Amino acid sequence: MHPVTGLLAAMELFLLGAQLMSWLYFPKDRRGLLYVWLLVLMILYNIFGGFFPDPSLSWIHIKLQMMLAWGSGFAVAAYLPYYFYAAFELKKLKFFAFKGMLFFLALPYFIFFVAEYHLSEDIDFSIRWGLIAPALYGVAFFWYAFKAIGERYRGNLESERLEMYLTYIAVLPWICMIPFGYFRVSQLTEVLTTNTGFLVITAILAARSVRERRQQRDEKDRTIILLKLTAAEIFEANCLKFDITPRERDILQYIKLGMTNKEIGEKLFIAEKTVGNNLQNLHLKTGAKTRTELVNILFTAL
Repeated sequence: MHPVTGLLAAMELFLLGAQLMSWLYFPKDRRGLLYVWLLVLMILYNIFGGFFPDPSLSWIHIKLQMMLAWGSGFAVAAYLPYYFYAAFELKKLKFFAFKGMLFFLALPYFIFFVAEYHLSEDIDFSIRWGLIAPALYGVAFFWYAFKAIGERYRGNLESERLEMYLTYIAVLPWICMIPFGYFRVSQLTEVLTTNTGFLVITAILAARSVRERRQQRDEKDRTIILLKLTAAEIFEANCLKFDITPRERDILQYIKLGMTNKEIGEKLFIAEKTVGNNLQNLHLKTGAKTRTELVNILFTAL
């Protein structure tokens, strides 16, 4: 194994531990769990690709070494479409995530790198013909993924769209895996190209995690502040927020008690119609549809 490959595998093992702890702390983070599996596959890819094939390892047959080395790369490539489909809800990639992965990656792998290679022991033949379908599949997937991102996040969710495009760019080097395998480039070039993107994805997820934790902290602080406020202070703050007039404030106090417009008019010595007009203005200012909603908006929340 090249020292750089070993270093990257060790880094990813550390990241896997950190990501697992983060997911255990926030088990509802589905994207975090999906990335855990991506890291597991990436670590296996580095280990198998780094150690195999090695004729000196007599305890494992050279054929099996070759199958594991190529199989780990195919496994990562097969999981990527599902990761995009599930983590970012890109429904247009459903074909690539399921049927496409099966017919253009899994099937060629078992035909050429398992069955044919086992019979002929000619890995050059397997590489020459077994990478044609994955090459076409890879180009098509990245093209449709780019289009799906644009359609999914058009006009909204700016931060989510940026994260999606950065993730997309980070995995683009995987399209180089096919020419790398075909032309037998050095292990160093291969691992640096493919692993760099995953380190970028980790940075993206870490930034998102920090952002979400900050939002949760701000929400918690806001809840604590609300709990410390008295009902009168909440009502006063909302009156200022919605520009409630003194007359409307008086009417609101009686509405809170469940009194009718006629009863309120008698209490304040104003016409029932005047009460109705003020109530209509209150609904317009706050957006409340009912009296109950009006009371909830002005007396219980900021």
